[in-house]
Amino acid sequence: MVEIFLIKEQKNIFFNIQYISYRFDVCEKTIYLLLKELQSLDLIKHNFRKNQLVFLSMLDYKQSKIFQSKSQEVETESKQDFSQFPARFFKDMNCIVNRIIKQDTKDFNRTFSIQDKLWKLKVSENKFIDYKGIFLEFEEVNDSQCTIRMPYTYLTNEIPPKLSHPFHKNIIKSKILKGLNAITYREDLQGGCNEKIA
Repeated sequence: MVEIFLIKEQKNIFFNIQYISYRFDVCEKTIYLLLKELQSLDLIKHNFRKNQLVFLSMLDYKQSKIFQSKSQEVETESKQDFSQFPARFFKDMNCIVNRIIKQDTKDFNRTFSIQDKLWKLKVSENKFIDYKGIFLEFEEVNDSQCTIRMPYTYLTNEIPPKLSHPFHKNIIKSKILKGLNAITYREDLQGGCNEKIA
């Protein structure tokens, strides 16, 4: 049909069903089933049949159910946030983030530059499930009573990967580590390499 459509360069086309049946080695019933499926997707409109000729109209692909479905998926993905994630996910991520913090404190004990102040990572006592989000908690070096929380999306400048992705936890962990590296305080850069606000 696409071949015929391109040759004729018009929406209304026709073809000989017997010829198509022989060409693709399928019965006429199969062709009609395929046409019915295409029509249900709003890709074609079956007009009528006259003898061996089948007349139909090619519809606008952008108005089809296939295109609209894909558009909705892209829109959903671009707007995705943690509010759509299940409670179990936040319990797992709470453990993963706290392991990252403990490991960083043990191996590096890094200082981070945020808004011209120096901060240390702090193991979060709050559960992510209560906030429907992932965040890292920092305490100010010169005042341990002063703490801030930095959300995942702000630290990484990215939305979370889809739960259907087989490595979504590993991706989130990797992005967190990359984000922490970006705000790590370095004396040779005179006060840190990045500025972020919680």
